[in-house]
Amino acid sequence: MSNVEMPDRNGDAPPTLLRSLLFCPANRPDMTHKLAASAADAVVLDLEDGTPAAQQAAGRLELRSAVERLSRESPGIRVFVRTSPLDSELFAEDLEAALSCGAEGLVIPKVGSAEQLQALERLLAWMERRLEIPPRTIVVGLETAAGVHRADSILLASTRVCAVYFGAEDFASDVGARRSVAGDEVRYARSRVVIAARLGGVPAIDQAVLEIRDEARFRADAEQGRDLGYAGKLCVHPRQAEVANEVFTPSPDEIEHSRRLLEAYEASLAEGRATLEYEGQMIDTPLVERARRSLELAAAAAAAARRA
Repeated sequence: MSNVEMPDRNGDAPPTLLRSLLFCPANRPDMTHKLAASAADAVVLDLEDGTPAAQQAAGRLELRSAVERLSRESPGIRVFVRTSPLDSELFAEDLEAALSCGAEGLVIPKVGSAEQLQALERLLAWMERRLEIPPRTIVVGLETAAGVHRADSILLASTRVCAVYFGAEDFASDVGARRSVAGDEVRYARSRVVIAARLGGVPAIDQAVLEIRDEARFRADAEQGRDLGYAGKLCVHPRQAEVANEVFTPSPDEIEHSRRLLEAYEASLAEGRATLEYEGQMIDTPLVERARRSLELAAAAAAAARRA
C-alpha cells in the first residue's frame, strides 16, 4: 500500500487561528454593522441559508460596504462570503459579487466531489484575471453524504482550500437522521471530516449549535469538538465566538504543563533518553508534539489578542 502524502500548506509558519467562524446574513446591515465588535477570528457574510431567496440581490449589494467597514474598523479580522451551492442557479451571481467585494475568500457549501472543486478553481482563475484581483481562498463545506464520503479527495483537489467545516444540520437532513443532544447520529461523519482535514493539511471547523441562548450546550459541544481534533467552531451568535475562542485556546494550566513537559523532555534527551516518566505518564514523541502544538497555538492566540 502506498503512503498518502499530506500537503504542508503552512510550512513552518505559526498556526492560523480559525477558532471561531461567525456567520451573519449578508442582507442585514443592522447585523453586519456589529461584526467589527465581535471576538471572532473570521466572519462570514452569508448569501446562502442566512439570506432569504427574495433578499439575495439586496445581500449582494450590501457585501462591498460591509467588507469595507470591517476592514476599516477591525483590520485583523478575516472576512469570507458564503455563496449558494455550486449547483444553484444563484451561484453565478453570488460568485461575481463575492469576488468583487474585497473579501479574503469564499465559503462554498455542500461540496460533493473533487471535480466540482476543480471546476470552480478553473472558473476562479479566469474571473480573477478578468477582474484583476488576487487569488481567493476557499473554505469547503462538507455537509452531505456525498461530501463526507469523498472528503479526502475533495480536500486534496485544490491548493486554494484554507479550511473545511462540517455542517451537521444539512448532513442529518441529507441522510434522514434524527438530531439528538448527544449527537451520536453524526459522530462518524464529524470524525471523518477531521481525518480528511488532516490529510488535506487544513484546519477543520466544527458543527454549529443552533441554541444561541444555551451557552452550556455550546461550550460542551465545542469541548467535544476540540477533543476530536477540530481547530474551531461555526458560530451563529457573537457570544458563541467568545466561548469558541476560549475553548480552542490552550488554558493557562495546559500551557504550563506543556512548557514543563518540554523542559523535562529536552533534559532527558541531553542524557541520551528519548522517553521519560513525567507526572505519572510515559512521555515520548506524540505527547511532545502535542505539547509543542499547544504552545504554538497559545502564542498565536496571544498575538491575536494584542492585535485586537
